[in-house]
Order: sequence, then structure tokens, then C-alpha cells
Amino acid sequence: MTFAADGIDCADVGHQDALFRHSLILGKLTMEKAFLDMLSYISMYGADHKYMSANAPWLGLRHVHYGVQPEYFRYFRQTFLNALEQGLGDLWNDDYETAWCWAFDNAASRLSRQVDQMSRRLQLVNEDWKSITGSLGKDAFSAKVSANLMIKTSALAKGIVNLISYLVDSVNDRVKLRGVVNSLGIPWPEVFEDYQAIPKFDQVTPVVMQTLQEIVGRRWDQTHEDAWGWLWQLAVDENDGRWTEDDGRIFIDSWKTVEECIAKANSDGEEAEEGEGIYGYLDEELDKEKKENAKENEKEQEKKELPGRKNSLTGRRSSLIGQGNSTAGRRGSVVRLQERQSSPDSSEESPGSPKADEKGEKAEDFTPKATVQVKKEETEEESEGQQEAESVSAPKNRKGWMGFLSKTFVGRSFVKRASSSLESLPSDAAESDEDITLRRRRVAERLKKGPKTSRSVRDTIMKSFMQFLLERAPSQKAIWVKSDKCYQTVFFNQIHRILAYWDNPLQLWADDPDLALEHVAFGVTPVDLPMFGTVLLSTLQRLCGKHRWTLPFKLAWTKYWSLAAQGLSEVIAAAGNPLIRALLVRSHRDLRQALKDIPRGERASAACEVTIKGEKRSAIFWMLDSGDPDLAKLLVTDILTLRTNRSRLYFGRDALWNSHNVLLIPKLIRMSSAVLWAMLDGHYWASTVTANGRRKLLFFVEELWGNPLQENNERTDDRRTGGGLPAGSGAVMAGLGEAASKTHAEELLLHASLKDTLLPQIALAGHHELAAHPVVDFITTKKWNMFAWKSELLLQSLTAIMALCFSAGHLWLVGAGSPWIAFASRAGAWGSALVLFVAIGCRCVIQLRGGFTTRKAGSLPLPFGIPFHLSWPLNSLRLVGVILVLAKAAVELSHGHVGQDATEETEGVKRAYNFEVIEVAITGVILWFASVDAVTASRQGRRIAQTVAALASQMSQFIPLVLLLVLAFAHTVTFFARDTNSEEFQHFGDTSVRLLALLCGAWEPEWRYLDLSVHITLLVFVFIACILLLSAVAAVYVAVLPSAFEQADHAVFLSKVAKVVDAEFAMSPSRLNALHRSLPFGEPKCFDSSRLAAPDRALRAYFPLDWQAGRLRPGRLEFYDSEEGPEVAWPSEPSGGETGGGGKNGSGPAELSSEDLLTSALLSLEKQTGNVLQGTTKVTRLMRHIRKSVGKKKGDLSSSGGEISETQSSFFDQSSHMSESLQSYK
Repeated sequence: MTFAADGIDCADVGHQDALFRHSLILGKLTMEKAFLDMLSYISMYGADHKYMSANAPWLGLRHVHYGVQPEYFRYFRQTFLNALEQGLGDLWNDDYETAWCWAFDNAASRLSRQVDQMSRRLQLVNEDWKSITGSLGKDAFSAKVSANLMIKTSALAKGIVNLISYLVDSVNDRVKLRGVVNSLGIPWPEVFEDYQAIPKFDQVTPVVMQTLQEIVGRRWDQTHEDAWGWLWQLAVDENDGRWTEDDGRIFIDSWKTVEECIAKANSDGEEAEEGEGIYGYLDEELDKEKKENAKENEKEQEKKELPGRKNSLTGRRSSLIGQGNSTAGRRGSVVRLQERQSSPDSSEESPGSPKADEKGEKAEDFTPKATVQVKKEETEEESEGQQEAESVSAPKNRKGWMGFLSKTFVGRSFVKRASSSLESLPSDAAESDEDITLRRRRVAERLKKGPKTSRSVRDTIMKSFMQFLLERAPSQKAIWVKSDKCYQTVFFNQIHRILAYWDNPLQLWADDPDLALEHVAFGVTPVDLPMFGTVLLSTLQRLCGKHRWTLPFKLAWTKYWSLAAQGLSEVIAAAGNPLIRALLVRSHRDLRQALKDIPRGERASAACEVTIKGEKRSAIFWMLDSGDPDLAKLLVTDILTLRTNRSRLYFGRDALWNSHNVLLIPKLIRMSSAVLWAMLDGHYWASTVTANGRRKLLFFVEELWGNPLQENNERTDDRRTGGGLPAGSGAVMAGLGEAASKTHAEELLLHASLKDTLLPQIALAGHHELAAHPVVDFITTKKWNMFAWKSELLLQSLTAIMALCFSAGHLWLVGAGSPWIAFASRAGAWGSALVLFVAIGCRCVIQLRGGFTTRKAGSLPLPFGIPFHLSWPLNSLRLVGVILVLAKAAVELSHGHVGQDATEETEGVKRAYNFEVIEVAITGVILWFASVDAVTASRQGRRIAQTVAALASQMSQFIPLVLLLVLAFAHTVTFFARDTNSEEFQHFGDTSVRLLALLCGAWEPEWRYLDLSVHITLLVFVFIACILLLSAVAAVYVAVLPSAFEQADHAVFLSKVAKVVDAEFAMSPSRLNALHRSLPFGEPKCFDSSRLAAPDRALRAYFPLDWQAGRLRPGRLEFYDSEEGPEVAWPSEPSGGETGGGGKNGSGPAELSSEDLLTSALLSLEKQTGNVLQGTTKVTRLMRHIRKSVGKKKGDLSSSGGEISETQSSFFDQSSHMSESLQSYK
């Protein structure tokens, strides 16, 4: 077995030993990385007591989850020093040992105390929380908190309980703690969703601690108070560490100081070369913000003075709402704490707060990490910058503290929506594209409007930074591997982006999550981020000097980098998953190995979605958006592989559709047909066993069938178990009317529209190869036999009748008898045309109302949408013919030619110039061409048409050469024949026409009357044009013919798909749903053996061996001998089983177990029994022969008796052989 750890081969050991060796290898690699991180951490922060004191609690908390005991540090100390000594060799000396001993002891003593302290705190918190939730319950706990708060509403108490629950879960989540940078990333909008504000923690804290003390009871002591106080302080510190307007101003002022110091230090006094620098930008920004804040305060004051306005908060609640620093959004936009807001009256203010009374500001906002709603004031400046303001505001229908990543995710299952949000949303596909475009535009606007720096400033900072970085953090050499000059652009972009997000550092990675993920490919880890920020801060301090780099500057930059690093570290921490890392580094080999290491029960779902910062993202769409369809194809193939052992079958079809549903087919059609082909390959199984020239196939096509009312299995199950509508939402739904109910019903469907299903997408895209796929062919044939052939037969029959009656009435029956017979034939054509016009019109109207339109007419793009029926040229031609026939009927009836020849010649006008004659001729041609549609689904008809079209396309390349050749020889022949009696070649134009006719074989000159010079010239022309050129055309024809046949075969499949889709678009959803339910999806199916059950919801079919020859992949079922549960990964290679191959683990023949021996004996017994029955049949036939031969010669009878004796002896020999075989088995 081969695992992901450097591809270590464990095939030489057993399964359990291989797993043990694999664990050791992974542990070794993990500890190597941890050892290097520890060295970097100690060397950089060993002497920084302040930083060590601040980070030691977080390190201690992580080490508690790693199972580290305080006494381990004593054992590890000597090993640590020995490793350093072995690494340095002769360079190791006493000074190094003394320094490292001091540094290690300093870090280890702090960490040891924190491990012991955090272990006790965590134990007490978990015990108390288990007691609270187990015996009391969260609802009762919330009621008790509400009672102690002495407020009417329970929203605040519920938010506090949610906050405590989140804190307990976070400190026990080892995976989450790995990416923590001094912050748990509390999702404030979700925690206080009902309360819509963050309380003042200094007033809420005593109430919370009192409630906990009452619940814990007698066990409450100083240790419990310390443990819960530490946990609650995490939330308080995170709330205090949010970015404010004052922090942003200080941050800009600090950069202004940096520029001044660098400019002063540079002797040449080089000025900024780009933009206007930080100075003009700062003044402009501050002036705008002051004006907007003043206007905002005036409006708020006017609102307060309006009569009838009363605040909804009374009593103690008003003093519990925190006012904080009143962080505002960009351009003076007031950031609200709530996600949805029906009216200005619903905003909850705190009139008791001094800041609210002075400034009239709203309640305190969320931390910027939350998804917020921005309410803009109607000012001229904001109306001009509306696009920018909208780009800053987040959508109201999203929630979650990690909402920035959800913008890049696609599919309904990837976006967490508020359960109580009943607003209608656009389609997921359109929403995803708009969000991606909006995100990119937001980044561009930020960088364009943000502060600009001069080249001299950034070069000076980079030079000092790179030198200082490698001195303070030598481990950074693994990241910064190139020379300093190579990183000039990179460093400039870093500084530029940092300054562009001066007002909201958390949005730095929110607007560009893909850039955050790319850091993993360069080996950046969460440990590297604090080091980078520390070195950058020290570099700026060194450039400015201690007297200019004040404490507020240092605190602002520290807070900025802490918030920015938090968002980045959470993304990088997700790369600890080998699957995510393989996707980031775009490695096929690593991806295969990572998939092999995933437990078999989670393998399909893990390949469908990856989780980054708690948000799920489609791995397939991620790779497609990144321009790597090969990895997406590998993921799809692995998900839909059939794997089985003797206990259970594993198939990832449900995981794929539950995670992607509505977006899967449209996006694959648009981005990668190869990935869609691989997905279709995974939706069928073809047997390797053939019988009577036929093969058994199973098609797992319920999701691909195309039922617009098909429900999503996962969402339907949630609805049945009570996970659909939230509590109390029934009345809300009724109040909102049918629109909200319809929106919720659509969310339970697998497909957003019939247009997004498989066959319509292929027909709209005009993809010939996908139309020829076996799964598509099966669905198309099934639907054709169920309903499509009826409507198609009606259209083609009416078209043929109309063409026949029209030609007969205007040509064949004219003058052949009574004119009434021809008129009756024309009347039949009119009736057929009228019926066709109604049928086509109804179909087009239905398709227009259903939105089944396209902007293409054949291969010609259109600026507007037309019904799908008219997008195919022959259908449009049929409609034109119908209109011309009806127009002809109107003309004839208006002229009164009833019962007469409708196209009598006008006196003095030739028949060829008669308008009615021309109309009849053109109409007849159109009708007969439209009738060709009946054979477009025929392979032979398509081959002829495709071959002619391909040959004409190739011949078009020879037309310029032929024309030049004809003109050249026409000039020569005309010149030679000018003084002769050859009238055919007297003029250049006539000569050119005759040479073209000669080339095409339509004319031949009278050679005996031609002059010798003309004769020789024409012979040379015939040799060049007719012999050489025709040979080239024949060679082209031979070369084009195979590809033309292949294209014709694909065109046949696409034509059939288009006809089925055209019929589907004209049917009601209820009718399509009824047809879908009539199929036997619920019947159990099996593979070749009845003991091996196939996946559910499959259709069985038997096809000849030549059906889809060359496209089928028979026998793709992988059989494994491993009988472990879903929590164990599959072996590296399948066994023999259903797929053939070697013995155990695919490594060759293995020893037979007792079950294998029993199976072999039963098969041998079955064969012997067959031989016995065969011998018995021979005896019966001989006995019948003897009865018929009674009365014949005795010699014949004795001869027959000899045959009987031989047969009996053969029978007994076989029976004896069977007995010996059974005895040997026993």
C-alpha cells in the first residue's frame, strides 16, 4: 500500500503493519516541521518577554490538546540540545549551548506553567458546561440569565448563551486552534442575531458569572471562577481588539511619518514618483469623512426630534448595549449590527449612553469580520460613489463570520443562509458570477483609490526589511528563496495592499481569498505570519527612530497585523489537510495519494467539498476556476468509482449531487466538457460478460434524466425530519404569500429549471461529442421512445403532406384533368400549413413563456433570444415555407382563382418572370428542403450531407487557384484565337465561361476545327486543371471522408438530442414529472452476480455488442478484500474479484482462505453435475433410438448396445471422478 507520506511503499508488510508504519512516517514528518517551527519561535521571541507572555496561553492551550504533560519538557531538553549539536557539528561551542539552554528554559518554563494551568481550566469548563447542558439545558440556562439581567426580552440572554457555547466549542477544537492568532474569530452576527447588538461586557460580565455560580452550586470556588473568567475574557479581548476609525487615522499618520523620515534620510531628496503620496490622500479622506459624519449627525438629530418616535429599549437593557467606538464604514456609511432591517424604527439604540446622546449615533456595529448591512445616507457624494459603496457592503442574505469566502463558493449547499431570511435570491450560478466580478472590482477599486507610495520609500523599506528578516527569522529563507531584486514587485504589492485596507484590515483577505490560498503553495504557515509582522514593525521603527515611532503607532500596526494575520492564518491552517494542500500545489500525484488516505466512508464527500475556515467549497469547481481541469477530472473519476467488498458497496453519486445539484451540469458544459464526459462515465456500468451477442448495462441516471420537479434527496430528508422550515415560519410564509412559498419550494428541487438539465444544456451548447456519450444516447433513446417520437412524427408527416399536396396542386395535377382536383390538392396543402402554423406557434409560445430561448440560429449568434424550436435551421425553414403557403393561399383566394390554375401566364410576360410562378417555385424548394428534416436523425442521410459539406469546405480552398488558372488560360486562348475563325474564343468573357464549363465537363470544343496554338493551349489546360487538380481533389476527398463520417455520426446524436429537447420544452413540468415517476428507478438491480447488489435508482438495459463500440468502459467495478468499516481507508490497489488482477491487495496470487476453498469446491461440484446431466441426456437419446430401431437387424441392435455400453462406462467414469473430487475436498 502506498500512502501520501512521500509515497512510502508498504507493500512488503501486512495491512495492520502498513497502517502502523504509515502513522510513524506521518508523525515523523509532522514532528520535523514542528521542530523547525519551535527553533524559529525560540530564536525570534526567546528574549521578547512581552510577546512570550501574550502568546504563551494560546500555545499552552494547543499543547493541552496535543496531550503534552509538564514533565515532558525535562526529557525533551537534552534531546533538543543534542539535535542542535549534531546539526552544527564542529561549529557547536559552549556559548551556543549556554544561549540555547537559556532560551529553551525560558520558553519551556512559561509553556509548562501554561499547560498545567490550561489543563485545569479546560477540565473545569468542560465539566461545568456538560453539567449545564446535560441537566439544565441551554433554554433553561438562557431563561436564568434573562432573569438575572432583569429585562423583558430574552434576546440578549440567548445571545450570551450562544457566545458561551461558541467559546467552549472553540477552545476544544484542536483544528481551529492551530490557525489561531490571538483570536477565536467570534461570529458576532450569528451569536447576537436576535439581539442585533453587542452588549457592554463590563456590565454583563457580573451577571454571567453570578448565573454560572448559581448553576454550579457548591462546587463553585476560586478555580471555577478563574476558569470561566479566563474563557469570558477571550470574548472581551476580542471585542476590544476590533478595528476603529481612530486606529485607521493613527495607521495613516504612522505611514506619513515613515515617508517623512525616509525622505529626510535620503540625501538626494528624491520625491514621490507615483501618485500624490500619502499626504494628499489623507487630507482628502479626512475632509470627506468629517463632512459626511456631520451630515449624518444632523439627520440623526432630526429623526430624534420627530414626534411619535420612541425607543424600543427601556429599563436596564439600555445600559447593557455597548456603544464602543462607533466604527463607521467607508465614506461615512453607518454600519448596522443587524443583517436585515425592515424600517428605521427597528434599530435599537441606547439613549442612556453618553456617546449616543452627544453624537446621535446608532448602536455599536459588529466586528468587521461579520457580514453586515450598510445603510447609506442619500447625499450627493455617496450617490456619485454608489458603485464603490455597494462594493464595500456585503449582501444582506449572507451570514457568518467567515462570509467572505462564501462569496467565491458556488452552489446552494456552499452558501449559509439565515434560516429566517425569506428574501428571494437570484439563481446560484448568476449570483456566483456576480460575486466573483464584484470581488475583483472591489480589489481593483481599493488599490486604485488607496494611498500611493513612492519608489524610493518602498525600496528603502524593502532593503532594510529583507536584511532584518533573515537576521531575526532565519527560517524565512525557506519562503524568500530568491534574491532581493526579485521581490521588489512582490514587496511593493504587499505594502500597497496593506495601505489600501487601512480602514478595514479584516477585509484584506476577504476580498481576495484566492490570494490567501496561494500562500500555501509557497510554504507559508501560520507560524510565519507573526514573524513577518514583527519584522515589518521593527523595520518601520528602525527607519523612524524611537522618538518618531510613538506608542500609538506601534499599537495600531500591531493590531492591524494581528487582524490581517488572523484571516490569513485560518485559511493557511486549512492546508493541513493533505487533500487541500494537493489541490493548492496542483499535484496529481499528491492528490491521488491524499484520496487514498481518506476513510472509505468519507472519501466521496471529501473529494466533493473541502472545508476552509468552516465554509464548504466545491473542490471540482475550485480546480475549474483555477484553470486545472485535469485535477477536476481526477476528482470526479474518484468520486464516481464503484468500490465494493463483500459487505458494502461505495458509490459517490449522492455525495456529488447533494453538494453541487443545480450548478453541476451548466458549469461543466461551460468550462470543461472533458470533466463532464468523466462524470457521465461514472453514471453507468457495463458488464464484461456477454450472452447471445448482448451486454448488460446499468444506468444511474435519475439525476441526469431531466425532471424539473425532482427533489433533492438531502434537502427532502431534512424537511421530513424537521430540518426544512424553521419554527414559526409557517405563519410568516402565509403572510408573505405565494412568492416566499414558491422560493422555499424551489430550494428543495434538484434543478433550478428544465433548461439546466443534461440534454437541454448539450443541445443549447451544440456539443456533438457529448451528445454521442452512451449515457446521453441512452436517455435520448428512452425519451424518444416514450414521448418525443409522437410530436416529431406529427410535424414531419404534416410537412411531407404539405410538400406533396403543394407540388401536386401546382405542377403534377395541373392540366391532367379537372382543375378542381388540383385545387383540392392545393387546399390540402393549405390545411396542412394551417395546422403546422398553429402547432409551431403554440410550441414557440410555450418555450418563450418557459424561458427556453437561445441567442443562436444554427451557428449564427443573435442579439436577441428566440425560441429553441426556431434555433435549428430546418425548423425555421419549415416555418418560412408554411408562411409562404398561407400567403399563396391568400393571394389565390383573393384573385378568385377557385377551381382554376392559379398560375396562368400574364399576357406579354414570360412565365419565368411571372411573380406567382416565382413564388410557387421558391415555396416548393423550401418545402422539400424542410422535408429533409425527417432524415437528419438517420445515420446514412447525415453521412451524405456531412460528406458533401466537408468536401465543399475543402474545395473552397481550391476556388482561388481555379479562378486564376481559368483567367490565365482564357487570356492566352483569346489572344491566339483572335485572328482565327473560332467564334467561341473571340471574347475574353466567353472564353472564361467556356473554360469553366470544360473544367466541369459541361462543354467540349470541336477539336478538329481549332487552330494548332489554341489546340495545344487547351490540351495543357485540360492536363493541368482536369488531371492534376482532380487528383488533388480526390486525395482531399479520401482524407476528409473518415472525419466526415465521424462528424456525421456525432451530428446524428446531436440532432436526436435536439428533437427530444424540443419536445420536452413544449411539455408541462407535471407531465415530465409523471413520465419520470413511471420509470422503474425503485426496483433493485444487481451486477453480473445476483448476490452483488447495484446502487439504487438505476435503470437496466441490454444492448448489442456493437452499441456504442469504442465509447463504453466495461467492468469498472473495483473489488477489495478489505472488510474494515467506513472509518478505514481502502487498500492501495483492488484485489482480483470483479475486475480481475492479482490476489490480496493486488500484489499477486495469495493463499486461499476457507471461504475461497469452499467456493472453489462448489464450482467444481457444479461442473461435475453438469457433466453427469450431459451423460444422462445422451443415454436418454440412445434409448429413444433403440425403441425406433426395434425389428431391425440384430447387428444394428448389438451395435446400438455397444454405444449404450460406451455411454454407461463414460457416465460411471465421470461419477467416479466427481466422488474422488468430493473426497479430496473433504
